[in-house]
Amino acid sequence: MVKRREILSAASMVFARNGYEAASLQLLADMLQISRQALYHYFKSKDQILAALFDDYMSRLEAAESSVGAGSSQFRFQRMVRAHIEVVIADVALTSVLIQERPVMSRIPGLESNRRRARYTESFIDAYRQGVAAGELHDYDARVIVNSILMAANGLSFWYRPFGELKPAQVIDQLTACLTEGFARQDSAGACQ
Repeated sequence: MVKRREILSAASMVFARNGYEAASLQLLADMLQISRQALYHYFKSKDQILAALFDDYMSRLEAAESSVGAGSSQFRFQRMVRAHIEVVIADVALTSVLIQERPVMSRIPGLESNRRRARYTESFIDAYRQGVAAGELHDYDARVIVNSILMAANGLSFWYRPFGELKPAQVIDQLTACLTEGFARQDSAGACQ
């Protein structure tokens, strides 16, 4: 019998390839070589599948964020950004689906996707503000910085493919450094103030 995890993995691929609206439970069942009734054992609708994908993904993001550990405020913020990028790059197709289907998810009863994303974002904003208070990070508007960083990190899902020239670890290292340290060389006279 097919497992829940297999259904979610296949659904992620079907939604990414066909788009959520065009995907059907029959298409998913065909891909898994099972009946629609077998799908109904786990999920009654596409919305339930999308909600489960979102919940699993957010759980991974939250677990990664909470596992950052101790250190200076700057170090913790950098580790949070890196952890976020690691989750994004581990499943760029699903990240893309979840970004594109935000309006659909916001209408799924009981999911509260907007609230959960806001709580996650607030943890980054709090960490950035702690870095500012400690004198370790620039005194910029935390919401501007955090939302820009998260959008840039999430943007990987639209262009990065793991079979390309850059390996995941290289992208993670470079993007984390760029987003948390800037891209100007420290010895550059034209560095941002």
